[in-house]
Amino acid sequence: MADVVWTAQARRDLEAVEDYYLDVAPSYATVVVDGLLASTRRLADFPLSGRAVPEIDDPEIREVVWRDYRVIYWADADRVEVLSVLHTSRQFGAGS
Repeated sequence: MADVVWTAQARRDLEAVEDYYLDVAPSYATVVVDGLLASTRRLADFPLSGRAVPEIDDPEIREVVWRDYRVIYWADADRVEVLSVLHTSRQFGAGS
């Protein structure tokens, strides 16, 4: 079983998503955050189950897509590091 660790950047991204929904649809904020967290739970047992990030040529950089969000992570057999959470309209590594 792999350890799943959220980096500081990924936690900030998740907080930013939550803050956005707290402003525009407060009752939906918890649904989104809980959904994003739940989307990564399988990674402990199946760390390579997400697809490779299309714009990155590295098989260890993968993503899980949940609704309109991409959860980007690095993985090997023993460890998963969640790197970022971003809207599907954005490219990973692109500026704001």
